[in-house]
Amino acid sequence: MFTIFVIFQLSILRISWDLYRDLLSLIFFNLYLIVLNNLRSSTAKKSIIVLYVTVFVLSFLTIISDRMIGILLIISSFIISVAYKNKLLFAINSFFLIIFLMYFLFLDDITFISLDANFMEVLVNSGYAKNGFSQYDVLVLFLSLYGVILPFFVIGFVKMPNSMFLKIPTLITLIFSFSWIIIPNYNYLVPERWMILSGFFISIFGFYTFLIIVDRLKSPIIKKLFSFSFMLTFVSYGILFVILPYGVIFSIPSLFHTQTESIFPLSMSFNSLEISKNNDLVKSIDWVNTNTGNNSTIVGTKHWRGWFNLFLEAPRQYVFNEDITKSSNLLSYEKNTIAFASILKNKLSYECKDNDIEFSNTVNRIEKEQNIYVIDLVDKFPIHYQSIHIVYQSKYFIIYDLTNIICT
Repeated sequence: MFTIFVIFQLSILRISWDLYRDLLSLIFFNLYLIVLNNLRSSTAKKSIIVLYVTVFVLSFLTIISDRMIGILLIISSFIISVAYKNKLLFAINSFFLIIFLMYFLFLDDITFISLDANFMEVLVNSGYAKNGFSQYDVLVLFLSLYGVILPFFVIGFVKMPNSMFLKIPTLITLIFSFSWIIIPNYNYLVPERWMILSGFFISIFGFYTFLIIVDRLKSPIIKKLFSFSFMLTFVSYGILFVILPYGVIFSIPSLFHTQTESIFPLSMSFNSLEISKNNDLVKSIDWVNTNTGNNSTIVGTKHWRGWFNLFLEAPRQYVFNEDITKSSNLLSYEKNTIAFASILKNKLSYECKDNDIEFSNTVNRIEKEQNIYVIDLVDKFPIHYQSIHIVYQSKYFIIYDLTNIICT
């Protein structure tokens, strides 16, 4: 029953929808927590050696599977090793922390750490602001996702015994989920992804409260009826999220779709792109690789991030900003070109920077200038902005050069 309950939570279904690396890393992380728990009660020397080797392997697999859950593992493990005075576990985590930091410092080209600036300044300086959704949007998402189960979670969190290994990562995910309260440029810390991840731990403690309630019921018939009703409600809710056509308003988050749609889908029956447009997008990305400088930044919707991760040639980078690419916003700015230029500068001016490193792209050009482009669907632009230079247009996609608007 526990497994079924957790699987059909909306947050877990969201992870299983297209965040496959997150799901794989989450599996490794949970195995890691189980091994740590067994390590506490193990006394045989050979068994302890095997468990520590397993801890090392699972740490490695978790970290290489997903950066975010890798961060969760490292922070959780450091706290656990200090709390239980486990020097060997502390040493293992120190090793992976060093490897992780080396990756961020020398290889990372995706996260905000890769920006040529102090990372604390990136988080607090308004010049780097690129928040694609408001603090209110994130709060609405959290309450609509977990409002019903939140009382169950609180009781289970307090009542569950011997659960320190679960409580530590739960608190960490919740802290990152609400980082927007104190961090001005919270988008860099992806609080929405931490919020979705926290749903896994919230579900565990919430289900424990359900078991407490069932255990206190005296009548076997009432126990069965309550258990059946409880499970049927949550499982049906999850199944409807899976099978209903996109656009149908039925779930609690979908009731607040104005605030949540750019973060959480209305249902799982949603594709980032129609199949007929797939090949055209690949051709558009190929045009970018061939006709733009290596130092270019491409701006689009977050739903196409996977396509650009696969086909965009480094060191070009793809960034998403839903506030810019949302068609309703763009059409409203059509009537006021000055306002449109202003919002672009506010959201993307941090990308304007000189780069003294010389790169060679597919046509062997050396680029030092930062070029910024926006890619979107042609049908979102019934009237093209006269002040924006169109550099490419296919059947379904259009690319604008925004460098002069943003960086001047």
